[in-house]
Amino acid sequence: MTTAAVRHTPPTDTTAPARHRAAAWAGIAFVPLFVFAAFMVEPGPDSQTASDAKITAWYSDSANRTASLIGAYLLIVAALTFLAFVAGLHERVRAARSGFPVAYRFMAWTGPLTAGLFIVGAMQFVGIIGNISFGDTPVPQADLLRQNIGYPFVFVAGALVAAAFIATAATLAARVGLFRTWQIWASYLLALVLVFAVIFTPMAALPVWVLGTSIVLLRQRTEPVA
Repeated sequence: MTTAAVRHTPPTDTTAPARHRAAAWAGIAFVPLFVFAAFMVEPGPDSQTASDAKITAWYSDSANRTASLIGAYLLIVAALTFLAFVAGLHERVRAARSGFPVAYRFMAWTGPLTAGLFIVGAMQFVGIIGNISFGDTPVPQADLLRQNIGYPFVFVAGALVAAAFIATAATLAARVGLFRTWQIWASYLLALVLVFAVIFTPMAALPVWVLGTSIVLLRQRTEPVA
């Protein structure tokens, strides 16, 4: 009696395209969330140039505080969508793991760290505001109101780590054929722009890069190979 040989075929991962699309849409959602949050979360008057009276008046206005609180929540949601986008992109470049193990791990660290800095920055922006709005705390003196460190968390540390993430991700995407040559050089350029995000405007390089990369992820459904 003979037994017919049974051929076992490895199961096909039918969820991969859905995962890739979900990560891409998370990146697209990040863009408006981050842009709106960036304009809403930061207190209106410039703490370095505004008078004490102007700063105190801004914090005394409940409408201003409410807008900043909403901006903080939007920034946290934006950080979470960015994290989902990072996870999807990291999966797409996993074929480069054996050839570039250090870069692969570095990308895995800098992406979540960027999101974490955004979340911490959001809380720093509205720490005093929350005490005033929800804790019945009087509006502090202007000198204390000037000590808001949300800006350096998001627009300095966050921007620098995001620049490192973009440069590393572009290098790995080039390795697996996910990016074309012009996309690689555009990524390096935008990463360089982010280094100067201590000035507000260059921070726009991050949502621009995420949007462009998300479109690439949506259009390229197949798994890149090394």
